[in-house]
Amino acid sequence: MANPFYASLSGRAHQVYDGMEDNVTLFMEALRSWKESPMRNPVVPALAVLLVGLGSAQASGGFWCKAEDPGLTFSVRASAPRSGGPLVSLESTLQVLDKAAPKELRAFRFKREDLIQHWLDGREGGSLKLRFRRQGPVKASFEEMSLIVDAPRIDEGSFEGRYALTILRRGAADPFQASGSVSCSAD
Repeated sequence: MANPFYASLSGRAHQVYDGMEDNVTLFMEALRSWKESPMRNPVVPALAVLLVGLGSAQASGGFWCKAEDPGLTFSVRASAPRSGGPLVSLESTLQVLDKAAPKELRAFRFKREDLIQHWLDGREGGSLKLRFRRQGPVKASFEEMSLIVDAPRIDEGSFEGRYALTILRRGAADPFQASGSVSCSAD
């Protein structure tokens, strides 16, 4: 069964793309009309460019999370269109200070493709949820790393909750696990 959350994001992305395609079509028609006109006013192409830009402009928002524990520090900052769709940018760091963690993850940066799921519901009773996952390369000392953030809304734009880090170490029977408090903000 398809995940309705992903289906919703996919639909919004297509709406944005379709809207941009319509704007380009309008621009091309205006430019063609201007070229065929005996009185070429230089304001017409400039106005067409402005209208195309206004139609595809979108407000953007974002979220930020931070956790600082004796064994781990974590921060993430992301921006996305308010209308939904994929993230525009993602900056993050993870430092695992516990010596039992694999060396490769003691100072680590997530990539945008590592964030496999994000959910932001800023309404009362809503929450911010993030799920990162990274498969370890063949020669790495870890098979998989997973970080989950679950932060219920405490006030407008403010979220506080928990994180859970799980690292499946190559050749180890038990995974490395850490959890703690996390605070997040969103606009």
